[in-house]
Amino acid sequence: MNKFLIGALALTATSATGIASESDWAGLDAELDSLSTSLAAQGDGPNLSGWIITSLRFSSDITVPNPADGSNNDLGGFNLDSVRLNVDGSVGEYSYFVSAEFGDADRESYDLSSLGTPGFADRNAVLLDAYVDWMVGDTVHLKMGNFRQPFSRSGLVTRNRTLFVDRTVIGDIFAGRQTGVMAHGDFEQVRWHVAAQNGLDGVGDDFLLTGRVAVDVIGAGVGDQEGAYGAGDETALTVGAAVADEAALQDGLQWTIDAALTSGPFYAQAEIVDFDEGTGTGGAFGRNWSGTDVADTTPWAATASYCFPDNDFEVAARWEDSDNSNNEEALTLGINKYVRGHDIKWQLSSTMFNTDIADGDADILSLALAMGF
Repeated sequence: MNKFLIGALALTATSATGIASESDWAGLDAELDSLSTSLAAQGDGPNLSGWIITSLRFSSDITVPNPADGSNNDLGGFNLDSVRLNVDGSVGEYSYFVSAEFGDADRESYDLSSLGTPGFADRNAVLLDAYVDWMVGDTVHLKMGNFRQPFSRSGLVTRNRTLFVDRTVIGDIFAGRQTGVMAHGDFEQVRWHVAAQNGLDGVGDDFLLTGRVAVDVIGAGVGDQEGAYGAGDETALTVGAAVADEAALQDGLQWTIDAALTSGPFYAQAEIVDFDEGTGTGGAFGRNWSGTDVADTTPWAATASYCFPDNDFEVAARWEDSDNSNNEEALTLGINKYVRGHDIKWQLSSTMFNTDIADGDADILSLALAMGF
């Protein structure tokens, strides 16, 4: 459309004057430059994207309330795990991103002790991301608004690019958003983030401070997805490390190390987090599995998968260890059917939770369909 506008201006100018003088051409150049600047200032967007993730889950070990008569039924119903709408665009050196969730409470985690009532959720919109990103220089950006804490890789991977129906528990903890400011950038194979966010005391003056560095040690790196789907034949390895301090707590220091590797059809990922004493309460992973203190634990998770040569199916296994006194552990086995990569995929997974708490073990079978747009 810009070409038609510029062409029309030029045609009008030449037809009106017949033979233009140098000053006329100079004036026309100025008008064209002004028009070009005006069009550029309008920027790109807004662009709409998002996804729908819906699942069917079964477990004879978990009961959910029946609103009809007040009784308890075994888990066996459908969820709208995530219905996401994203809007992004840019104006000059500034870009924006806004996302809202319309699903069943953005069920990125599966909390055994607070399952709620699947199928009867209040599906009110929840604002997730809302930030402006300013390109300060060629490699440095400044982000301000509401955004995800830059801590663990499993928490930063986009929701519809995960290998299993649910994230790792560590990923769940650090997938939340906070309002604040963040400087970030990249230099060749290194990406870095330094953020100050509101944290536990809200708009108080104790900030949640986070710093993360990720390095593509081998190849071009693994990218923003889990699994081997779409990976090239060459080996790629990305290693990351982060440290965070929740200033609202007396001892709120946390650190993590994670690594992800693809080599042909094989994928592997490992992560470990250390919580300082006093970091928080509520279960080994912070999801109230047992009601114990999260403090002074070092949970970890390891994942491996194989994507068949035709890239249609991928099988995977994941082990999670809470490192707490109740010995809470989780083994998840899964298989994905890729219809159009991560944009359209079926996911079948079986998770087995084990704990020393009496009657605390639980098996969950999940079938999910994810579609991005």
